Formats: sequence, C-alpha cells, structure tokens
Amino acid sequence: MQVVSKPRVRQVRYRELEEVGALVFDAFASFRQVLAAHIFKPYVKDAANLTMRWQEANVMVLEQEGRIVGTLTYYADAAREGMGWPSGFAGLRTLAVSPAAQGRGHGRVLCEWCVTRARRQGATALALHTASFMTSACMLYERIGFQRHPSHDLLASEVLGFDPALGHQKIVAYMLQL
Repeated sequence: MQVVSKPRVRQVRYRELEEVGALVFDAFASFRQVLAAHIFKPYVKDAANLTMRWQEANVMVLEQEGRIVGTLTYYADAAREGMGWPSGFAGLRTLAVSPAAQGRGHGRVLCEWCVTRARRQGATALALHTASFMTSACMLYERIGFQRHPSHDLLASEVLGFDPALGHQKIVAYMLQL
C-alpha cells in the first residue's frame, strides 16, 4: 500500500517561477475553447507571469509527494493588486491546479489556506476576480462562502488592455466577509 503525504502549501522559490507559470498555462489551456484569441492570449500571459507579482504578493504553491500541483497568489492588501479592491481586504489571484491533479480537492486546500491567512492578518474580507466560464472555480468559491460582488466586476479589455471593439469578457468579483 502506497502512503500519500498530505499536501503542503508553501511560498514558491524564485527558481520555480517559470515551472509554476507553465503549470498556470496548462491549467488554463482548456479556456482557449471558450475565449476569443484576443482575450485568451493576454489573459493567460498575464496569469502565468508570476515574476511580475513576485515583489507585490505571496506566490504560493501546493506540493504533493514532492511535486508542485497547484498555485495561487495571495495579496495581504488587495488594493496592491490594482483591481479596485479597497485597502483592508486580502486578495486571492490566479488559483490554478495542474490538469493531472484536478478534481482532488487541491483548489479547496489552496483557498482555505488563503482564508486562514487573511483571518490571521486581520483582513476584513478576502476578495477575488474570476470569470463565469470558470464554473468549477465559481462553485468552489461559493461552497467556501464567497458571495458575488457585482459592484467590483470589471471588463477584461480594461484590465488586459486590448481594444474593447473586439469584444468583451466580464471579470466577475467575489468577496468573503471575514
């Protein structure tokens, strides 16, 4: 009988950023089918650019059996993310689980780590943005207790800088009161 170790959340090492960025790309690759190319390409490029967030936030990984199977970015102050959240909120961004490891509760482990961290630091809320086509993620957030916060919804064209005349994609906001 093989013993499987409990997954462990830890901060990414700088030398792992490229590997973890590739994990994000792989995890989001299935969205290519639901997003227009002018949205998909800048979206995935932005999501996988963990080096960009290295100084502003905590890029975390979930490790299982010595392998990185998931990641997220945690902002102690969501206002630093630049997505319209007020200071005093913590922020969660770019939750991604390797396709080979999906469906095993790893996303929940990462989310719960964020909730615990935000509560310990005294944040008033934990906030995030996602998209409605990310149905599994939306269901996970709602099961944990996040609620939609439409007043903080955004448009991908505003965030990613592409021409809105090409078409829009709404970025939906969720918040968990702590």
